[in-house]
Amino acid sequence: MALAALAALAALAALAAFAGAAIAGSKTMETSVQAWKFAKGLYLIPLFFVFNPELILGGNISVVLWKGLLISLALVSFAASLEGYLFTWLSYWQRLLMLVGTVLVFFPTWRWEVLGLALLLLGMVINQIQSRDSASKHEPIARA
Repeated sequence: MALAALAALAALAALAAFAGAAIAGSKTMETSVQAWKFAKGLYLIPLFFVFNPELILGGNISVVLWKGLLISLALVSFAASLEGYLFTWLSYWQRLLMLVGTVLVFFPTWRWEVLGLALLLLGMVINQIQSRDSASKHEPIARA
């Protein structure tokens, strides 16, 4: 069923994206590419289940919560690295850092998962700090 949903967003057919573009009155190819980028997370979730069978077979609640946190942060990071924006614009090295962190989260050993999570969080924290710095530069001056 997941593959059927992905087929509607595939770059060559993109029937759902074309229909959405027609309804919205937007450009069909730009809408198709955006839909394709947003749907990339749909490929990651089944892959994560393959590498972490305890999610399907049932496991310790702490392991399931840990894996849920990992995949949630990995999906956010993956989407941000594709779009180039999280809290503010990402530089290329930040995008690469978050993409590598996303890949490392998928390795089924805890050491790689922790390293991947550290890279994800590092990229997110750096971007959050940059966002605050850029917002403080553009704040209006308060009148006394």
